[in-house]
Amino acid sequence: MILKNYQVLAIKDVDSIIVSKHHQLFEYSISKNTFKLLFKFEWNFKTGLSQISKPLRRLLRTDIRYGFKLSEDEILLAYKNKFYKLQLSTKKILSEIAIPRGSRPLNMIQLNNFKEFDDGVYFGEYFTNPDKKPVHIYKYIDGHIKSITTFEQNTINHIHNLIPDRFRDCVWILAGDFDDSAAIYKATENFNKIEKIVSGHQEYRSCVAFPVEQGLLYATDSQFEQNSIRLLKEDTNKKWISEPLHYINGSCIFGALINNEYYFSTAVEAVNSGNKFQILLRNRRGPGILKNVVEIVKMDNSNILTTIYSNKKDCLPFVPFQFGNILFPTGLNESNLLIFTPIATKKNDFSTIIKPV
Repeated sequence: MILKNYQVLAIKDVDSIIVSKHHQLFEYSISKNTFKLLFKFEWNFKTGLSQISKPLRRLLRTDIRYGFKLSEDEILLAYKNKFYKLQLSTKKILSEIAIPRGSRPLNMIQLNNFKEFDDGVYFGEYFTNPDKKPVHIYKYIDGHIKSITTFEQNTINHIHNLIPDRFRDCVWILAGDFDDSAAIYKATENFNKIEKIVSGHQEYRSCVAFPVEQGLLYATDSQFEQNSIRLLKEDTNKKWISEPLHYINGSCIFGALINNEYYFSTAVEAVNSGNKFQILLRNRRGPGILKNVVEIVKMDNSNILTTIYSNKKDCLPFVPFQFGNILFPTGLNESNLLIFTPIATKKNDFSTIIKPV
């Protein structure tokens, strides 16, 4: 099943997903194949211009790009550098707040009844930060945000993800991007204790991770070196080591867990070096991207890796028209369906695909 021109944002329940189309938000029923309009942000000239073609849509970035389910009746949206809290039953915006830096966090988490941590919604700052200015982890509290901990100057560039781990009663912090900024930290005691576990190499640069009994299963996110799916675990001397399990085609920014199987999508991206003119026109992939193809790979409980989807990146420049990528919805997927949206691809660009697994 293909939902043409709709981007998936979040899982609502086992039969419904939240999708966007430009500045509009919809609930889509999979069994009924029906759309229900939830909200429409104000139309303007830029929004209208983006609807002319897919390249303009990607260039102007006027879509609702991120959604996070807060409860059965509330969803948090990131749109035009702001958070909007939407009540689904009334289709009304309950609150809005500016995102401090960057257009949106790359990921958010919700902690409930998690040992030594307060309940709430948390995210790390994700913004261009070559000077390694201080980076905050925030807690979203019903219409405002509060900084709960800070990485000091010259520590990291930004935060990719926070990963709750009930095996070890901690929250993993995945940071990037370069030199010592490529790191994995372990937070305990309600984020009051943060320990650097590994750092200083692109094999520790990650956006996607899953806690498992043996340690932390994660995929790397590097345009410079070949990427891999790895297991971070403690050895007999209680020292953390990162062990490669599989090598993959490209950098991994998004992942999903369905029926206890792990799905990783690979991206096609460039190296952002040189002058601004070169960066804007570059459509050659980085050395860590082996093929001009985005893929979804599945790893089962026997650690067998299977490629289940592939799609060629189109020929447009990477930075203005976006990397080739595959997005998964946020939230717990309890269905037997794989749901994803390819971006900057030759086929089904900005369309959501739903297929059985």
